Amino acid sequence: MKETIKNMINFESITRMRSSVNPDSFLSEKNSLVSLIPLEYYKNSAKVLINGKLFFAQIEENVPIKEELVALVVESNPFTLSLNFTNYFKKNRSILLDQIIERINITNNDANKELLTQLIKEELPIIKSKFLQLEKLTKKIKVKDLELSLLINLVWKYSENDSYTIYELYENLFSLSFNMVCKNLFNEIKEILLTQEDNYLLNEINLNLIYDEKQINTKVFQSKNEIIINLVKYLSETKISSKNIENFIKYSTMYIMQKSVLKDYDYHPDFVIIKKRGELSLIKYNAKKMYLTNGMPAYKLEYEVDNLPIKLNAYMRNNFLIGNIDAINNDSKTIQKEVETLKENLSTKWQINSEINMSEEDIYLTENSRHKSGINKLVS
Repeated sequence: MKETIKNMINFESITRMRSSVNPDSFLSEKNSLVSLIPLEYYKNSAKVLINGKLFFAQIEENVPIKEELVALVVESNPFTLSLNFTNYFKKNRSILLDQIIERINITNNDANKELLTQLIKEELPIIKSKFLQLEKLTKKIKVKDLELSLLINLVWKYSENDSYTIYELYENLFSLSFNMVCKNLFNEIKEILLTQEDNYLLNEINLNLIYDEKQINTKVFQSKNEIIINLVKYLSETKISSKNIENFIKYSTMYIMQKSVLKDYDYHPDFVIIKKRGELSLIKYNAKKMYLTNGMPAYKLEYEVDNLPIKLNAYMRNNFLIGNIDAINNDSKTIQKEVETLKENLSTKWQINSEINMSEEDIYLTENSRHKSGINKLVS
């Protein structure tokens, strides 16, 4: 009867297969590397294919099934595999890289070794299909350091079908100005604060991206690159999904990459989010490094409050700032008072002497206006 039923399970074959799984003669040695394909996950183990043979192994985290990857044999009995190479990498860097390259059969060159090194530092599983996708992208997209870290996490987050989307994102890097990228990022951060409930995400944003005048958290004045990349990593790992999150990742990528390119031309733009009386406002600024005829550096500064028609244009050299306020349609007396406060704050808190003035034209055109200024938010 059994033989007449189509696709009938052969219980005798299954029994023989199970008895042959994990025979000692086939087990890889402790601390060796294996190339494997996970086929199915159980509660405490996974069925994996290694060199054409089936094994049951303990793996510390789930990875996509039917994907070829590299693992380290931690124990032979019970057969335990690790996808984290950090400790082994510190002891045997060159040997480990050569072994990984051999196991997944990729080209042995310096570029691939650099990519593998960054992958190990990121503590991400080395999945062959993802690596080949990354290798292809990095031939078109030249990145390193934090920018490479960001690209790796995007590749590991999205499917191979999204490669073009990632490439297009980098290809159209300057389709938006840096100021517009900052403004869009600011808007998505506000929406995340209103709509998300993840405590870690909200705390990281409040502590590292928002300057609260009551708490005086000066972290926000430091480089945001690492902070934003870590948030992108966290969102990738936790798989929190919403339109705001996707946009945050998109504009974060543009923010990091644009800064990387602009830095090569001695432009150093950034933004600060200020929380004052419970309201958030965006301040954008840029420092352009310049060189005088004697070779000494000077900086051209631009500073703009997003919700106020006020701009500060200035030059700084040897801790001395000289510039003017562009403040048309604002109360000149209020602006002049704010300028004096600004100069005092620059001197006492940042040890920067300054000479900042409004132009006579601005004073004349704004004499009868009555709008409150906010130019001291950044330094007060």
